[in-house]
Amino acid sequence: MTGALLITSVALATLGILAAWRLFGVDFAGLRRAGNPDRVRALAARAPFLYRASLNKWWFDDLYDLLFIRIGGRVAASLWWFDRAIIDGTVNGIGALTADTGRGLRRVQTGRVQNYALGIAVGLIVMAGGYLVIAAR
Repeated sequence: MTGALLITSVALATLGILAAWRLFGVDFAGLRRAGNPDRVRALAARAPFLYRASLNKWWFDDLYDLLFIRIGGRVAASLWWFDRAIIDGTVNGIGALTADTGRGLRRVQTGRVQNYALGIAVGLIVMAGGYLVIAAR
């Protein structure tokens, strides 16, 4: 199956080259043939849409401009806004919160055992008080 497709595509390309040489002429490595502009005009008159499409490069430039420049550019701009405002904003907000929390906790970290023991005692008293409040309900 692959061999048949290969042979078919090569045969079609060869036919296209030969047709182009007959219509437009050739001057290549000693091979010379004059073109036939009257025949080209007659063919263009018989298939005006194909001639116009070929002349406009099958509108690939217009399609490329629409899909990738206009629509793709707008999608990319909106995704850039989302990345900058939402993603980067979230990451930067979490980083700022972490830095601020660290600055606040820096005062608690004194290096003295007495301060840590006092913190543990205050925490135990708060926990016991909370338990008593919950148990009293």
